[in-house]
Amino acid sequence: EHFGSGSFEGERLLSRGKTKPSKKFSLWTTWAFTINYIIGAGILAIPHAFLSGGIIFGAVLMAVCCIPLVLVLYWTTEAAARAAALERAATEAVRREQGFYRKSTNRVKMIQNYLDSDENTLANETLDFLNDEELDEQGYDEEVFTLNEMFAVFTPEIPYFKRRYGWSVQPWKIVFEISLVVNLMLSVFTYVTVWSNTMSEKFPIFHWEHQLGCVTTKATPAWPGFWSNPCWWTYRAWATLFGAVVVSLTMLGFKEMMVFQVFMTVMRFVLVAALVITSIWGMVSQPLTNISEYRKPPAFNINGFTDMFSTAVFASSVVFGAPDILEPMRDKSKSTLLWPMALGTTTVSYIVVGMICTSYWGNYVTDPINLGYSEWTGGHDCHSLPWYILTIQYFITLFPAFDVISIFPLLAISTANVIRALLIQMGFGKNKKTYIISRLTASVPPALAGILYNNLDVIINQTVYPSIFIAFITPVILDWYSVIIARRKGCTIVDTPHSWRWLSNPVVWTLMLVFAGLVLLMVIAQASGLFEDILKDAGLYHKYIKPTGA
Repeated sequence: EHFGSGSFEGERLLSRGKTKPSKKFSLWTTWAFTINYIIGAGILAIPHAFLSGGIIFGAVLMAVCCIPLVLVLYWTTEAAARAAALERAATEAVRREQGFYRKSTNRVKMIQNYLDSDENTLANETLDFLNDEELDEQGYDEEVFTLNEMFAVFTPEIPYFKRRYGWSVQPWKIVFEISLVVNLMLSVFTYVTVWSNTMSEKFPIFHWEHQLGCVTTKATPAWPGFWSNPCWWTYRAWATLFGAVVVSLTMLGFKEMMVFQVFMTVMRFVLVAALVITSIWGMVSQPLTNISEYRKPPAFNINGFTDMFSTAVFASSVVFGAPDILEPMRDKSKSTLLWPMALGTTTVSYIVVGMICTSYWGNYVTDPINLGYSEWTGGHDCHSLPWYILTIQYFITLFPAFDVISIFPLLAISTANVIRALLIQMGFGKNKKTYIISRLTASVPPALAGILYNNLDVIINQTVYPSIFIAFITPVILDWYSVIIARRKGCTIVDTPHSWRWLSNPVVWTLMLVFAGLVLLMVIAQASGLFEDILKDAGLYHKYIKPTGA
């Protein structure tokens, strides 16, 4: 028999009769699905981040970040494959001991019991997911372990609490769950602000006499006097509508949204092309360099490192969604192609958008970038714009707002799966009640928070701290401990088909941890002003630090 994981739509009440596995995705469908995970609200902040860090520095940093982000996805996939093999070994151990096996909802507990036993039968299992023939033979899907399930299986617990109180306290698991939930909540929070800021500008329902709409929603007044400000009410009205829609969509599953997600992937590439083409078009027909206040973006500005790095990680990291992406993939061995394909595609798109859009807009880059297209005319008279200019203007301005409606449920479901797996491990059972509670917990709080606060740039900068841990440290921990567990249970060869042999070794793990530590120290130093003080003392401040737009 087989244990279910945190995904309600994938559950099966298995009997002795076999059921047909659900339809799986091809490599290209999964690639489109992954692109949807990655390209979201982050792309709208890319030009502003390039303005802060400089065009050349931004492009280099974006490319550099792509390499470790691919490596950590390989490690995450390897850990998930080892967890799948552990589950099969533990299931067979129970069958041998009891003569039968009754389906349980807590596969993590079963594996932990197996790890505490003297059995070393993991070597009999292939450290990989089951292939199509094996799935057809057993008659049901093999569900990929969520990240917090892998932390529960692989990472050690503190013996004192287990011995004294009977508590299973796993420090790495606790730190991960807190970081992941905070990071995902902030991520889905950004989508509320993208939608609401955009719709408030184009359709100021409480401020129609303002021709430009509520452009400066960041500057809306504090609570005293908010009742007299129509922009305040406009933003909150649109945020409330968005929350109602996306909370409903979050209750669905990934498979129900497959066609819609593939369509939105195509439209995202259309958006990227539109941003690039209109910027080039603008350089020729409507150059902003003729405006006296225009300032060219810098090529290199190290003062924008935090803004640039946080945006790069926020816009490209997909570690938290790796299990959900792998779940419906038909041939998981092709994940070695999937991750570089997806990250390479998005990185190139980000660099092209960042360099070209920032070069055109200069210090007029808005955050998010789509808001700047409300007044884009393509060189035509603003009082008599042709239909195709209006179409482009409205598409670029409004599409990101509607696009986040498709992205919000993806991240909210990933958050919900983490929460639900935790509830199951706490003994609440794998049932529809925990499904509903986890989905509502993941979607309602960020939707409500987005109604009250709306500064996208500040939100993205706050994601950098949990993002560093999740994106660069979490996969190292999982791969490291999964190798230790596999060897302890009799495996002499711990490699899987989902990576390269030289990756899963202490040297590479240590290099990644050093990289993450250096990045974290630099972010903290810059946020505290220490980095600028060091450059001033060395006489290098004016060489490497430039005011934005100078």
